[in-house]
Amino acid sequence: MWIAFFFYACNGENPQGYGKEDFCNCGIVRQDSIHSTSQSYMLIVENECSAKLKTFIVDQIVYNKFYVGDRICINDQAPW
Repeated sequence: MWIAFFFYACNGENPQGYGKEDFCNCGIVRQDSIHSTSQSYMLIVENECSAKLKTFIVDQIVYNKFYVGDRICINDQAPW
């Protein structure tokens, strides 16, 4: 079963009126991989607020859009 996440690129700007805690669902892609058995596309993202790592299973379109070192935000995921 695939879990759908909505990803968007972040430009690092903080709109007026929003605190850092409002953007704690963003981070840096630290690793990408394709699981050999299930052929799942995975991105490991380091949260920019907590420095915790989390693995996200994504579709091929998202996998091909973001590279190691890119900033990514997950807008339907609670901060981790």
